[in-house]
Amino acid sequence: MNFSKKILIIDDDPTIRQSLGYFFADAGIPFLTADNGEQGLEFIKHNKIKVIIADIRLPGMDGVQFISKANALDPAVKFVIYTGSSHFTVTKKLQQTGISPDTVFYKPLPSLAPLADKIKTLYNS
Repeated sequence: MNFSKKILIIDDDPTIRQSLGYFFADAGIPFLTADNGEQGLEFIKHNKIKVIIADIRLPGMDGVQFISKANALDPAVKFVIYTGSSHFTVTKKLQQTGISPDTVFYKPLPSLAPLADKIKTLYNS
């Protein structure tokens, strides 16, 4: 697989960023990590991003606001939501960015395999 673009992981929990980062590093997939939406938007402005894994509960700008702004910056970017908010549902506004219930994953995952499979599918689409 040719990974000319990066994956961006946005989560305020350093353990989540680190574990996902290790996973992508082991797979040879280039990635960036951000601990808030504002930093994530800066990365989008200066890097070629293909897929963004975003938490919903973030300090400052929340994940929904981030996704809306990120989509405006680069409509080609694909999104996966990785959240600990068990009652989170996909709104019509989020659907317009390409997010669907099958691109939402709830923490903690017993295995990162389903998340990885979805990211690979989105990366290759």
